[in-house]
Amino acid sequence: MPYSHQQADTVLYGATTRSRRTEVLEYSFPIAHQGYYIINQRPDSSLNIMDVAGLFEFLAPFDIWVWAAIGAGLLAVTVSLFIINWLNPFEWHQLAARGVVDKEEGNHFNLVQSAWFTYGCLVGQGGENLPKSTAGRVVAGTWWFFVLVTVASYTANLAAFLGRANKVYAVHTPEQLVADRLMPYGTYKDYTLLKFLKNTTLTPFREMGKYMQEHSDTAILNRKEEGLQRASEGNYAFIGDANYEYLLQNKWCNLTLGSAPFFKSMIALPFPAGSPFIEPINRALMELQDDGIMDHLRSKWLEKPGKCMKHKKQDGVLRINNFKGVFIVLLLGITAGAIVGLFECFGHQCRKCIKKVCGERSKNSKSNGVELRMESDI
Repeated sequence: MPYSHQQADTVLYGATTRSRRTEVLEYSFPIAHQGYYIINQRPDSSLNIMDVAGLFEFLAPFDIWVWAAIGAGLLAVTVSLFIINWLNPFEWHQLAARGVVDKEEGNHFNLVQSAWFTYGCLVGQGGENLPKSTAGRVVAGTWWFFVLVTVASYTANLAAFLGRANKVYAVHTPEQLVADRLMPYGTYKDYTLLKFLKNTTLTPFREMGKYMQEHSDTAILNRKEEGLQRASEGNYAFIGDANYEYLLQNKWCNLTLGSAPFFKSMIALPFPAGSPFIEPINRALMELQDDGIMDHLRSKWLEKPGKCMKHKKQDGVLRINNFKGVFIVLLLGITAGAIVGLFECFGHQCRKCIKKVCGERSKNSKSNGVELRMESDI
């Protein structure tokens, strides 16, 4: 470089401070800090109807055994209400048998209506009719209390589960990257980071260096663009520095800096060793730092939102992907209702035809009987 041969007084370039450069260079007051980041895929918000991983995300607040217990409770309450209605002298069925209420009212808590009442209470819609006996009311009241606690617990946890970013596996620390072993990772060759990982004895960076040596065909890439491309395709973590943040904000919108910086170093202006300009430059930089001008410039030029920042504004927003399972259940319910409705219409028409045919046969048999009696009388 030109300043290593005394051809320039300084270079307006934020150089990373390295010990090997101090033989020919001196550095100014640090103007920034830089580290390396784990770059991976941003949580995916696109609708993928074939992604069954999040299809039943609305069931996530409860364990499968809790759902099984709720189903068993629903069945038990249904059977209990049916038996009470059938045997208790103060329930609808027995009252209808004694003529106290209409015969049609005696079917209020048959097996189907009991199941409908229990399910309606579970989803907060109540039932069309209520038990009349004390025993039935005790069972129903206990079921209502159970539903109150269950629904409150489900609602409290549902928002947290639906608000999760998505099903994309994300890595946030080097320790997680090494310990989980769920996501391949790497960087590009001739990078300063590789030398650090190769020589360090610190955990987990030593394990990361060992991994890259053992998987050099996939972990050590030829170009940084190749690493970004692999990370954008998913299930890959590319390790790079903060300079990539501009690219992530303006070009690679589906990527994000997934970790806090590690292997940090200072950035400063380089000067030839013994340069007389270091002291006045340092004094000016310190004044800028004390007056807050450095922070203002950093915010204005280095932290300026890019066109991809709209993704961050949508963090925490529930998207259609979070509700696709519920909509599929709704679609299945509408389809099932339409199919059952067709069968009901078909059955109704069949019953009408059967009654019509039976009526005609009965009429014909009666007319034939009259003719036979007339003939016998003659």
